[in-house]
Amino acid sequence: MYTLEQCLEQQKKVDANIKHNGTYLPWLAGIGEVIEMCEHLALISTWKKQPEPDMKQAFMELVDVFAFVLSGKGENEETCPNTISECIECCGSHPDLIVKNLIRSITYNDFNASIGLITGLCRNYFYREYGDIYYYYMGKQTLTRFRQANGYKDGSYIKMWGGREDNEYLTDALEGGVEIDELFDHLNSVYNRVVIAKSEVE
Repeated sequence: MYTLEQCLEQQKKVDANIKHNGTYLPWLAGIGEVIEMCEHLALISTWKKQPEPDMKQAFMELVDVFAFVLSGKGENEETCPNTISECIECCGSHPDLIVKNLIRSITYNDFNASIGLITGLCRNYFYREYGDIYYYYMGKQTLTRFRQANGYKDGSYIKMWGGREDNEYLTDALEGGVEIDELFDHLNSVYNRVVIAKSEVE
């Protein structure tokens, strides 16, 4: 099982190796991921037919929110007297309230409140243990590394694998018991079978 401290260290390594085009605003990127999570949860009303919630992909978006919160820690960070556990207890279980508070905490770079609300969502809305967010975060970092190794920067990487997003294959692997240290090779095997082999036939 991974810890919050291990995730913070991992994010420092990721940020150190990424060169951003223009200004990097992790709080703004985090809010963007909150919106994508809400879309998967079917919390955003549209003119189209209301979609069914996709809890698995919504959780993966929450993992992305978590990553940007980690990335923003220490930069103009608010001093917050609340502990993470206190934030978990007070966040409740209503998604609308949690989302509003999460957006606010990310905007003000309140690290403790953001982590508390994220882990509160894990427990009270996704019905997962808070440690799952750490495990899936490490899995998502492996997918990011896999993307970079397969042409993500130059645009040659194919994100849709046989009609499904690579995120979905990542979720399948993690829920299927693939260990983090075996995940890169697993993704490579699936990618070669579903994407590369198919493109060669066509």
